[in-house]
Amino acid sequence: MLRGCAAAAHVYLGMQAIAPYKNRPATSDDETEYVENLFNALCSTLMTPKNRQLFVEAEGVELMVLILKQKKSVRAGALKALVQLLALPLSCHHLWAIIFSCNLYCECKTEHES
Repeated sequence: MLRGCAAAAHVYLGMQAIAPYKNRPATSDDETEYVENLFNALCSTLMTPKNRQLFVEAEGVELMVLILKQKKSVRAGALKALVQLLALPLSCHHLWAIIFSCNLYCECKTEHES
């Protein structure tokens, strides 16, 4: 049981550390390196199926998609995390469902604005 709690803590802590960078870019070279290291650590955590499942349940896919949409400098790390996640079939289906729903939302929003 302790292993499950530790794994969940690593996934959640990684996501919490990355979350502020969805809205703002890194401001210095040191901070850029820090964010790259955060994504590398997250990708290492996602190497096990249990952690991938925890990441999906914790809405990590949604966070990565939000980061990609913001077009900030950290989007390469988000893409790297999503690629790492695609090794698990359930995650793949979840990712496509999110992308599909985001596209439908964007299309509906555009139609209503016109």
